[in-house]
Amino acid sequence: MTRSVPLTVVAVLSVAAVSGAAHAQTKPMTATVYKPQQGISLDIGGKRAVGYFLSDARLCNLTVLLSDAMADGAETLPSPTRLQFDVAAGGDVRINTTEGKLLAFACATDTKSMTVSAQGQMAAYSPKR
Repeated sequence: MTRSVPLTVVAVLSVAAVSGAAHAQTKPMTATVYKPQQGISLDIGGKRAVGYFLSDARLCNLTVLLSDAMADGAETLPSPTRLQFDVAAGGDVRINTTEGKLLAFACATDTKSMTVSAQGQMAAYSPKR
């Protein structure tokens, strides 16, 4: 019985360490607050997002250009995709990348700021080949 207690403690600590590491991977990155017309620039794995938002009384008008990140020594620029959203005051919009990352854009209730965060791995399905 005395031998199983240390093994049990080690097993519990190992599971806690693995659980903590898994949680750290999915934990959202620090959110950044932006003002209207302030440039937003994010590196998300192999993707790059740049954008801005304009404010009116009811909405944050968000524009985001999303593309592959520029490769070192590349002679051509990646082709971006332009995304535009009307985000209601107090609302948010989320963009999933093909790499399993999530970008979240939250409009303040007064539409005078927008909180932007990038989150790590999301659940993904990979079919067996």
